Amino acid sequence: MERLPPSLRLINRVGRVWRSAGGSPRALRADALLSEALSASGRADLGPVADYRPGLDVLLSGLQRAPHLSTVGRVIMTRRIRTVLTHRAERETWCERSPERFRAPLPAPLIIVGLPRTGTTFLHHLLSSVPNTRSLALWQVSRPFPPVEGPDRRRAAAKRLMGWIGHALPEFEAKHDTDADAPEECMHIMNLSFYAWTYWSMAGIPGYREWWWEADPEPAYRAWSEALRFEQFERPQDRLVLKSPSHTAQLAALLAAEPDARIVFTHRDVASVVPSFASLIRTMRRATYLPEYLDRNALGAETLDQLARTADRARAARSSIPADRLVDVPFEALRADPVGVVERIHKAFGFDWDPRIEQAVREAAENKGHRKSSGHRYSAEEFGLNKDEIRERIPTLLP
Repeated sequence: MERLPPSLRLINRVGRVWRSAGGSPRALRADALLSEALSASGRADLGPVADYRPGLDVLLSGLQRAPHLSTVGRVIMTRRIRTVLTHRAERETWCERSPERFRAPLPAPLIIVGLPRTGTTFLHHLLSSVPNTRSLALWQVSRPFPPVEGPDRRRAAAKRLMGWIGHALPEFEAKHDTDADAPEECMHIMNLSFYAWTYWSMAGIPGYREWWWEADPEPAYRAWSEALRFEQFERPQDRLVLKSPSHTAQLAALLAAEPDARIVFTHRDVASVVPSFASLIRTMRRATYLPEYLDRNALGAETLDQLARTADRARAARSSIPADRLVDVPFEALRADPVGVVERIHKAFGFDWDPRIEQAVREAAENKGHRKSSGHRYSAEEFGLNKDEIRERIPTLLP
């Protein structure tokens, strides 16, 4: 097993000693955290309580019932929660000062969905390379609004984060192609409502995954849509290219928030998808879990269940998407002819396609070609699964 750097192991060791001596993690109270955020921002509120308090309460309750989290994991999650509250304060202040930015017209965005590990990241890079389009980088989705006062240090903070991840989890790069300036999943914007897969995938917060499936997604998608319009205000003519596999489970909510969106649905043999995603989750959880809780078989079953439920939701919802607003992209076609796939998408949606665009996409495809042999190795068997079981549980999503 890969080991965390000595400094992080030392922090976790100290935490173990503390717990063995009868110590317990400090209980986080929502009211205290909210008071802290309000005091720091000088605000009287963080927006409608119903838009963020349900997810916050579930997370805080789950943290009290999470024996699997290491000391480093608890620190990471506590900081993340505090940071989200700071982001909400920034959002509300911007809403008051520049409400017109949140109502900016948004040309029909191009949104990539599909199960994780189906080529969404590669395709996102390709589609974002087209002139007069734009994606949102990691530094933008992780903190959607700049500080109201003072210098904007979001990009520098994202670079420090990626440096830390590279140090703590060196194998992460082979499993997910990203950096501070790379196009990243717009799902992270939904942290504003504490509604994001990462609380499950990265930290396995007890109770959170079931809450996510049952919660009303409307507040999170409304905050997401408003954040997109805030970004669009600066470059009104450019088309946003977005992606997140988590949208696949909430296509109805996605289209309710952005009914003009053009949807690109990626597909791959689920016998590869499930263990690949489980492998990525296991890497992320190495930063937050105590080693004895990193059970491969349990993770395999958990990942299969998450993706099977996602596929079931998507299968039920995709029939409501108008045919002229949906393009399916098989993984094999994307690997074999990436430029051809992007051309097909553009022509299906009536977007421009000319030699200049083709050259930009070709250069992007060549630049990312090394990802075909990234060194990421995985198998269904190592997670207690078999390919037939996976395919039976998740039938194809292709029409």
